[in-house]
Amino acid sequence: MQKRAAFWSAILLGVLALGTPVLGALYLSRQQALEAEFEHVTAYARDVARRTDATADQAAAAFREIRARSPGPCSPGELAIMRRLDLTSSYIQAFGRMDGTRLACSSLGTDTPMDLGPVRPVGRHGSRIRLDVHLPIAPAVGFIVLERDGLAAIVHAELPVDSSIGNEDVALASFLEGPTRLATTRGRIDPRWLRRADPHRLVRFVDDGMVVAIVPSQHLGAGGIAAVGRSGLEQRTRRFMAALVPMALLGGGALLAGLVLLARAQSRLSTMLKSGLRHGELFLEYQPIVDLANGRWVGVEALCRWRRRDGELVRPEVFIPAAEEAGIIHLVTTRVLAQIAQDLPRIVALDPEFHVAVNLSADDLYASDTVPLLQATVSASGVAARHLQIEVTERGFMRTDAAREAVRAIRGIGIRVAVDDFGTGYSSLSYLELFELDLLKIDKSFVDTIGQGAATSQVVPHIIEMAKSLQLQMVAEGIESQAQADYLGQRGVRYGQGWLYARPMPLEALLQRLRQLRERAAMPPSPPAA
Repeated sequence: MQKRAAFWSAILLGVLALGTPVLGALYLSRQQALEAEFEHVTAYARDVARRTDATADQAAAAFREIRARSPGPCSPGELAIMRRLDLTSSYIQAFGRMDGTRLACSSLGTDTPMDLGPVRPVGRHGSRIRLDVHLPIAPAVGFIVLERDGLAAIVHAELPVDSSIGNEDVALASFLEGPTRLATTRGRIDPRWLRRADPHRLVRFVDDGMVVAIVPSQHLGAGGIAAVGRSGLEQRTRRFMAALVPMALLGGGALLAGLVLLARAQSRLSTMLKSGLRHGELFLEYQPIVDLANGRWVGVEALCRWRRRDGELVRPEVFIPAAEEAGIIHLVTTRVLAQIAQDLPRIVALDPEFHVAVNLSADDLYASDTVPLLQATVSASGVAARHLQIEVTERGFMRTDAAREAVRAIRGIGIRVAVDDFGTGYSSLSYLELFELDLLKIDKSFVDTIGQGAATSQVVPHIIEMAKSLQLQMVAEGIESQAQADYLGQRGVRYGQGWLYARPMPLEALLQRLRQLRERAAMPPSPPAA
């Protein structure tokens, strides 16, 4: 059964290693193609809006000149100015003078007034506009007439969408705000798109297979629309896929090879660890736990170390996860407890109030023989159960019912239980209330932020208040400065450990320090200076 599970796990790992980069490449290809198509279509829409703005700018400049130089409305001098402006204006075909709804005179050369029909206000500067105007001199051609202060500029209706970019696959339109409506179009433009227009910003979207961009005009209260069909998007997607998918396959292959090598290394590491357990290569170091109020050493945390026979020291962050992955972490814990059973009597002999804390993994907590193993450790050591303390990370409490029963059983034999590395997992006040715990250990990552102004520095006070509300004693890990110790102590944290006080040390070094501390405590106080 285990071999079959390992086989299917390997198959799943291979599929994920190869499939995930490919799927990512496909998604990225689509997104890159869509972004490129958005940029493509936005350029067209900007060109329409630019032509609209340029037309408005030319009309405004011409109107200013006519008003400044005209000897009188519709006079020969004014008409001469208009004809000269016709020649110098790149976007405007003619200029004229309005009388109500009639074109009273113009640079087109006809003296007969022409009724141009109703006008509508547009833009932000009092301009007015007429769409689809047909003049007697060219009845088949549509014109747009811009009007302001009695002057008119006549523009060919196709000018805004007569894009110089020259791609016939792109549909173009100019539009007016107001109630929004299309002014001129080239190709298929859905009028419903105008509902999404925003006078202050570019709008881009995909609708019914069309990639659409809407760009507002700066002057006329108008803008430009451009749209391209799905075919362009699909072509771009295929081009990106042709570049990215092979790279994804190479990356996936490299990832798979790396995972295979890692799996082999993990397998090799677990095999070496089993051998190390058999040959006694694991040993313990102890890091003191200190009363922050007076600096007194009250206990130690037992830390498992592994030195191979060739002298190589394997880091705990390497072999502990490997042991958990290989399912042999309980063997490591058993070895640690056996060593503690030997060391604990020598430690307690120097300080009857001392305790040793040891970490249990999630697998240890749920193992059926954990409580008997702890009882055997206490019995073999010959000391009281209160001298042993168990620490379990938040992950160990995820199986709530089983964890609650395990904690109750451990505390039932007189061993205190602490939640370790608090704040790095998923625990909350309501979650911790489910368990009968004794202590809470604040993780080093939060202690490091004290006094740093980091956002996470606000987590420490919340953790402290949470522990107080549950009436849990607190131990802060990783204290490296007196400022951190003072901060924690002032806020009610009773105990701490870290390099400020001592680094992890072998048993003999610990015993020597305990002797020194006991001798120092037994010395009579020095007489006051004369």
